[in-house]
Amino acid sequence: YDQLNVTGTVDLNGATLDAILGFTPAAGATFVIVNNDGSEAINGTFASLAQGTLLTIGGQKLHIYYDFDNGGGQTNDVALIVNRVPQFNAQTFNLNENSANNTVVGTVAATDADGGILNFTISGGNTTNAFAINAMSGAIRVNDVAAIDFETNPVFSLTVDVTDDAGAVTTKTVTINLNDLQSNLSINNASTSEGDSGTKTLTFSVKSSAVINDAFTIDFNTAKATAGDSSLGSDTDFVANSGTLNFVGNTANETQTVTVSINGDTVIEGDETFDVLLSNLLGTNDVTITTATGTGTITNNDTSTLTISSPTITEGDSGTTTMTFTVTSPNAVEGGFTVAFDVADITTSSSDYTLVTSSPLTFSGTANETKTITINVNGDAVVEGDETF
Repeated sequence: YDQLNVTGTVDLNGATLDAILGFTPAAGATFVIVNNDGSEAINGTFASLAQGTLLTIGGQKLHIYYDFDNGGGQTNDVALIVNRVPQFNAQTFNLNENSANNTVVGTVAATDADGGILNFTISGGNTTNAFAINAMSGAIRVNDVAAIDFETNPVFSLTVDVTDDAGAVTTKTVTINLNDLQSNLSINNASTSEGDSGTKTLTFSVKSSAVINDAFTIDFNTAKATAGDSSLGSDTDFVANSGTLNFVGNTANETQTVTVSINGDTVIEGDETFDVLLSNLLGTNDVTITTATGTGTITNNDTSTLTISSPTITEGDSGTTTMTFTVTSPNAVEGGFTVAFDVADITTSSSDYTLVTSSPLTFSGTANETKTITINVNGDAVVEGDETF
């Protein structure tokens, strides 16, 4: 090719460049059209051809540079360089599944040796348009959060085209690996003493252990174990409850609560239990219910103190006289109970009386319930002091 070898300062000052290219050079081929042998400056530019301008010669795209170094250590040569394709390598990014729309995944790093403007596009592998790329910067963002699901598509292999201002295109694969987010959902156990009246609140905590970036709901309902609920007529140890809990999913150990009202009473009963059941998880496939049942325990705080009467009778000279002892249970006792008894002599002897009622006494459990113990006292004509047993 023709080359102008000069000594001294070169003044272009708007001169016209007229070039003819009769073959197809390789990308990056360099044609030094002004070879300055010294350190003198290149003044001005060719007409309408500023530094780096893209021009077409013989159907080929070339850039012109006025600061090229042709090996003399001086950047004062004029060169035409055939447009070079953009350079970038296959790249990999990692992204948490369920990331929201407009979340930045990463930026495709590409360069253009010719200093041209690059344009970025996604031409393949973008299932349901899950991602969008900024045409100017190469930044990839989430475009469809519904598609960012590890269980459905854990890896996206995007075909990315980078085009320079001369139309040269470089195509590479950009891989986006989704991070699998998983959370465990559990409900705790809770307990409270019953109380004699009014209501108490028993609170259960439902906890999601980890961030999943996905909202979800879970239903709950109470169920009788040994404690009766308000839907069971007169058996009203607690008030039945049901509903739906809403989780945002963007906080570790996110907690929602279930409250159950406990009804106080004065019935003596054993500790009672009921369950809160979790079911119908909706909105995500990234949550596992590890504990679906929370047990509520209502501890008994009631007592009943039995009393027994101390009767007095006159013995009589013969035959028998009935002596009746009354045993009273002032409070209701759920399920009833039995109590054993015995007779012990104080000043009497066993020949003075006969025990009629058998031990134990059986109570059905109603309030102010009474039972009697009957003893036949034997009469005699012996002069003696009052006797006790």
